[in-house]
Amino acid sequence: MTLDELAEASGLSLRHLSCLENGQIMMGLTVLAALSTALRLPLVCFVIFPDEDERDRFVDMLRKMSPDQLREFQEKIRPLLQERSERNGAPSTAIKDRDRDE
Repeated sequence: MTLDELAEASGLSLRHLSCLENGQIMMGLTVLAALSTALRLPLVCFVIFPDEDERDRFVDMLRKMSPDQLREFQEKIRPLLQERSERNGAPSTAIKDRDRDE
């Protein structure tokens, strides 16, 4: 997603997004909610919990996704996992086998 697309989807101006990106302004809950909706991610994805393990946060984020969001995430990450697996010399049969079963 480009910055222009994010601005359009979130209803925020390019200038506002640029200021956020450069740390010139603080982000409030309204802006977080707009970005969360535009990116189709749960709001919790934008909050860091220092006492939790990174893997736990990731799993929690996946559990909170709707079936459509999870399907979209899988479609985006599948080629990356396959490429990584092939680069390491192992075919990604687990991904392909699981898809056949669905």
